[in-house]
Amino acid sequence: MQSITDLGTGNFFIYSEDITERIQNEDMLKNNLEILTLGEEIASLGYFERNWQTGIGFWSSGFFKLLGETHETVDCTHEEFTRYVHPEDIQRIEDYIKTSLKNHTDLNTEFRLIQANGNVLHIHGIGRNFYDEKGNPLKTIGTFQDITNQKKAENQIKENEAKFRSYVD
Repeated sequence: MQSITDLGTGNFFIYSEDITERIQNEDMLKNNLEILTLGEEIASLGYFERNWQTGIGFWSSGFFKLLGETHETVDCTHEEFTRYVHPEDIQRIEDYIKTSLKNHTDLNTEFRLIQANGNVLHIHGIGRNFYDEKGNPLKTIGTFQDITNQKKAENQIKENEAKFRSYVD
């Protein structure tokens, strides 16, 4: 960057700054974000953060894709997230989160999400809770992964086993 300024005396001040390194860093960050986004897409994965003090959250593009939504249509709040949890799973998940925060344990659970279009996904969620020096929950960071195909395969195996047993009996 170069700037030429007339100081009003007929003298000029010239300022120059090399921004090559900054541009390279920005390009590297952009490339890393593209790689992470692709990784989320390949793994059917979404990343989330939840600040328990402020209620503010962050959801990755993969997380929004799991919901069948876009960044522009949804606020990243815990209340908004629970709108997508299957009604039969909400109380269990809420209790699980409260217990995890109280007992300072990591999250590792399965539940169902209902996407914006009505499709039901089976989700495996894992997360880590962080606390202040007094033990109050500060934030949770984690991932949700779509395991719907895995659940379908498990159910097919159970059905096949049941058919086989009925044939044997």
